[in-house]
Order: sequence, then structure tokens, then C-alpha cells
Amino acid sequence: MTVGLAQFLTVTDAGGTVLNRWQNYWINETVDGFSFAPFNVAGLISKVSSGAESIEIQFPATPDNATMIELGMQLYYIATIEQYQFLPPASGVPASKTKIGFFTGEFQSAEFNEASLLLAVGANLDSTEGRVRPGISQL
Repeated sequence: MTVGLAQFLTVTDAGGTVLNRWQNYWINETVDGFSFAPFNVAGLISKVSSGAESIEIQFPATPDNATMIELGMQLYYIATIEQYQFLPPASGVPASKTKIGFFTGEFQSAEFNEASLLLAVGANLDSTEGRVRPGISQL
């Protein structure tokens, strides 16, 4: 049996206004209001279940993605990633999907090269002390 995994990414500004809604499975289709964009969040489930403070989202190196990431770090954008599991139908979008993981965090840092952009997203709270970590902006 084949199982599909799709990731849905919502980017909002610090005030909660939705700036982008993307999914990375159905090429050239909009699913539940999320248009297709190539991105990847590797190891989302293992990192979330182990209590990690940040995850990384990989994007293609395009001018639009670079601008979004640069602005996001300056203006405290928030990324919410949801991962779904489903049984792929013969064509189209499945009737139902099961959410198996999610993560929400602030844009923290990025690495750029000619092929890809790697964005680190994480919480601005220290997980053991419950306070804002030094050097991380507070929303």
C-alpha cells in the first residue's frame, strides 16, 4: 500500500496576516486554499516529537523566496508547517487526510547558496526556563 505525505506551509506576519499558503505535493493544484510550491521540511515528525526548538525549511533559490526570507527575518514572520498522511487516489486530491505533525515558529536564520535557501524556524522561548532567549526578538 502506498502512503502519501504532504506538507502545508502558512507564512504570516507578526500581526497574524496570512502572506503565503503553500503545499508541496499536488503540482499545479490548489488544495484547501494552499497553492503548490516546491519546499521541504525534512524530519518534521522526528524533530517535533523529540522537543526540538527549531526546524529547517528548504526552498529553491529564487529571487521571490530570497526576498520573502530576508523580509521575514526583519519583520518577524511566523511559519506554520502541517504534515498530512493519506492514501493517494488514482488521480486528484484524496477525500481525507490525517494530520500527523505540525510546527509553528518564527523566522530565525537562513543560509543561501546558488541552488537552495535553508530557513531555520523556531520558538522564541527558552524551553526550559519559559523566557525569551537572548538575541531572539519577542513578538
